[in-house]
Amino acid sequence: MTILTLLLVSHLVTPVDASVRLDVYPPAAVLASKRATFQFVVTGHFANGETRDLTREAAFTPSSDAVEVRGGVAFPKKDGKAEIAVAVGGQTVKVPVEVSGQTKPDPVRFRTETLAVLTRHGCNAGSCHGSPEGKGGFHLSLFGYDPLIDEESIVRGGLNRRVDAFSPAESLLLKKPLMRVQHVGGKMLNKTDLGYRVLLAWIAEGARTDDDKQAACVKLVVHPGPNRILKSPHLGQQLSVTARFADGTSRDVTALASFEVSHKEVLSVSDSALVTGLKRGQGAVSVRYLNHLESVHFTVTEDVEGFRWPGVPETNFVDQHVHGKLKQLQVMPSGACDDATFLRRVHLDLTGLLPPADAAKAFLADTSKDKRAKVIDALLESEEFARFWALRTADLMRVNAKTLPEGRAELFAEFLIDGYRKNTPFDRVATEILTASGDATKVPAANYFLATPDLTDLAETTAQLFMGSRVNCAKCHNHPFENWTQDDYYSIAAVFVRVKKAGKVVSVAGTGETTHPTSGRTLAPYGVGAVGDAKADRRVAFANWLTKPGNPYFARVEVNRTWARLFGRGIVHPVDDFRSSNPPAIPDLLDALAAAFEKSGFDRKDVVRVICNSQTYQRSTATNKFNEDDEALFSHYPIRRLTAEQLQDAIGFTTGSLAPPGGVPAALAKAEKDALAAPTDKGKQAAFKKLRDRAEYATQRLTPEQSPFLMAFGQPKRESPCACERIDEPTVDQALQLLNGPLVAGKLTAAAAGYGKLADAELVDRLWLAAFSRAPSEAERTKALDHLKRGANRSDAVRDLVWAVMNTREFLLQH
Repeated sequence: MTILTLLLVSHLVTPVDASVRLDVYPPAAVLASKRATFQFVVTGHFANGETRDLTREAAFTPSSDAVEVRGGVAFPKKDGKAEIAVAVGGQTVKVPVEVSGQTKPDPVRFRTETLAVLTRHGCNAGSCHGSPEGKGGFHLSLFGYDPLIDEESIVRGGLNRRVDAFSPAESLLLKKPLMRVQHVGGKMLNKTDLGYRVLLAWIAEGARTDDDKQAACVKLVVHPGPNRILKSPHLGQQLSVTARFADGTSRDVTALASFEVSHKEVLSVSDSALVTGLKRGQGAVSVRYLNHLESVHFTVTEDVEGFRWPGVPETNFVDQHVHGKLKQLQVMPSGACDDATFLRRVHLDLTGLLPPADAAKAFLADTSKDKRAKVIDALLESEEFARFWALRTADLMRVNAKTLPEGRAELFAEFLIDGYRKNTPFDRVATEILTASGDATKVPAANYFLATPDLTDLAETTAQLFMGSRVNCAKCHNHPFENWTQDDYYSIAAVFVRVKKAGKVVSVAGTGETTHPTSGRTLAPYGVGAVGDAKADRRVAFANWLTKPGNPYFARVEVNRTWARLFGRGIVHPVDDFRSSNPPAIPDLLDALAAAFEKSGFDRKDVVRVICNSQTYQRSTATNKFNEDDEALFSHYPIRRLTAEQLQDAIGFTTGSLAPPGGVPAALAKAEKDALAAPTDKGKQAAFKKLRDRAEYATQRLTPEQSPFLMAFGQPKRESPCACERIDEPTVDQALQLLNGPLVAGKLTAAAAGYGKLADAELVDRLWLAAFSRAPSEAERTKALDHLKRGANRSDAVRDLVWAVMNTREFLLQH
């Protein structure tokens, strides 16, 4: 029996508990015009702590004929006052209602009703007439963001055939969506729809568009919200949508709003705003009215047969929040990973490198209870950690030698490394980047501005990196999936409009403004409004606003990126797509991490330490029947392929062609720093080159040259601030590189020479420790030794064995 079937059955056979406490929304209402309505939402609170929607079980009885209720919606009938008795389960709540304006004209409003109907029926969506070029010669602004464009196109466009005030029903605006004449978009309207009645009345009234002086909608309120739990078998939830206007008035717009769900396999929503849970999981319902978008997050739960919460340990608040969500959705977590898996995992995540074989052997033999915590602490203080984590940041900052030549890429890279090396608070790092000025050969952070080609790119990059938001859609129109408007977009640009770039020098002018491309209005810098000193550097005020504790973006975005680096996906996924319609998988966890990050003084290492010490991070990749479908709640550690740089270094280390990752990266860092400080010193340049050539650690070099191997495995070109530029999809080229590519072939030759000197048993043990951080199983040992003994040519046998090891899933994947 499906959840939906259970829901339908429950409404027929499940009595409402007489002890229920009722909440009725709205508690009081005013119907001030002929077409005014309001949607009731009735909520029951039960003794077991459960809360559920009872709107469709309730009976509504008005005390007078001034108002009537149909299907949970109140309609005015005549001026007067009334009380509506809302009864369910033996409980009654009375809602006072005042009705007025029933004898006055109530013309349809173009901006708040006609355009809302077009949005509700999809006419001005990006896939229809709201696309940049329109459809079929008919162009509308996206979701009605520009009424002037829509007025011109609807009323005066199309040879004046779109609206016909003399024969309203013959207007193309109605005939096409009704399919009375050919319409590529298909049938989008029925004569029984409220939208049809609104459009027909608007046209009959003369298609008036002179309501531009009326108060604009400034806010959308969705009830209930923002989070709701639907527990089987009670899986329905009625929504009510209210628009608040600049003059202080409010209007129920439930019947004019449009609704969309983020996870259609989890939720559905009807035109009447009834949300229904379909299966266990989480999702969001986005509610749009004109340019306003609000989202309500839903968790759909059901009792899972055989589920019992195991007695799993909790190391810190990370586990508490993750376990809370897993319990709620009845997802059983996997057990802890073994020591070898943990050691390999944490080394790869924190340094990009495999642990040295000797270190792995010692760790496996260590019986102390705190050995994992000690390893985490040691790795966080290593040079390798600073360089590897800075490398991932350099990807997003576009640290590219082609874009930043003459050593400036290396200088900017060293700045990023030093931030991790010294554990500089991230608010200081961000502020130094966003407010940098001067000669970029001497001021490393100034290269942030030189790496971006223009003002709009700088606004989009800053929003994406530090605010986790993709605002580029708002450049030409209001964002279709979020509340980012054109005003917001150009207000972010206003922060940086006075930044000047001349060669390698970044400076800030005392004047310069950004104007709205349509209205021509001058826009104040985003987040800070008007700056007191008109000539002051606006970037300083913006950076102060951005990094202030409590900012809705900064801390949450950074801890989410940190989480994604350790798990392969963020709590918000993708990491740079924070929006209400893309909710966090575990909201409380994200909030707690952000709060801890702020409390620590924006200590990035502290966030990594907390996460890595959690049981959540140290779980096994093995799944059970309760969590095998989980991809977002971190009930098991997610398997992912090594990054291009990790894989190249793992191959180099396992084959013995790279020096052990201990002192070389640190020595390389010092030599690189000396070389950068003395660009004309040939001795220091040569020393750096020699060390670099000896230790080609791709994970430790922030400005590497692109190679066929690295490109095949997704190394980004660093041409955008998007994490999506680093790809991890499997390709044929990857298989060819591992099969017989020049890099692998060369490394195997080195492996044959190095491992060939060892006795067979020692060779196998050493190879397994290097590749997997563990000893071989008896079966693996037997097969490997048998292979070496049967080989006619020992060098070829060793080469084949190492190649086979490097092509296993255990080697190629982070697990």
